Amino acid sequence: MDDDTWRKWRRFLSGNTVHIEVPVEPVSLQTSRARKDVVTNAIREAINDYDFILTGDIRITIEWFLNEQLRYETDKAADTDNIIKPILDGLCGPQGILIDDCQIQSITCYWIDWIREDHKVVIQIELLPDEWLLKEGLQFVHFGENLYLPISTRNILGKPLFILIKSLRQSFKVYRKVLSMGMEYGQARMVASCQRFYHKSYILEFPYCDIKQLYSTIRPLLRNKQ
Repeated sequence: MDDDTWRKWRRFLSGNTVHIEVPVEPVSLQTSRARKDVVTNAIREAINDYDFILTGDIRITIEWFLNEQLRYETDKAADTDNIIKPILDGLCGPQGILIDDCQIQSITCYWIDWIREDHKVVIQIELLPDEWLLKEGLQFVHFGENLYLPISTRNILGKPLFILIKSLRQSFKVYRKVLSMGMEYGQARMVASCQRFYHKSYILEFPYCDIKQLYSTIRPLLRNKQ
């Protein structure tokens, strides 16, 4: 994967919105695993070519297109508040474009009438600028307290990555120190990375490591260049 790939997705995400259309009927959270898997797999198929993962907080809007008569005159359509989780499951994880649904600051879900008999789900994801990484080389690095930071090791294994990790480690130590001294969280965050941390429980499906493990990978490369 070359720099053209990075530029491609940077242009794609420059509008700070990801638009996804999926020709699938949403199902209730209470339905069978097999039916929920149909929704999850349809969403993952729609985003299969997306080589990036969103790393910051996001907002989601879900529009469900279905026939009004079906909605009003049968009991076949699920309630809108029950269709959200299976859709989010398709967006999250290594096969998705979100790390975990803990990233979601707000979510809006509603249905819209159309004359067709089939269904469609339209998903709009709003993100902040540059809060994304390519999946290639993605690594969650443990800085302490079960807190992990998503970092790209793509094309920067060597001295630049060593310097980056060292700087982030120092800022994390200062951040935790001033917190322990009673500083308010919002003020303490001023010295931490602008990229949010993730608790270990949210990133178990992704590649993760300790800082010492990452250093052990980098140091031989530094020696080879001397």
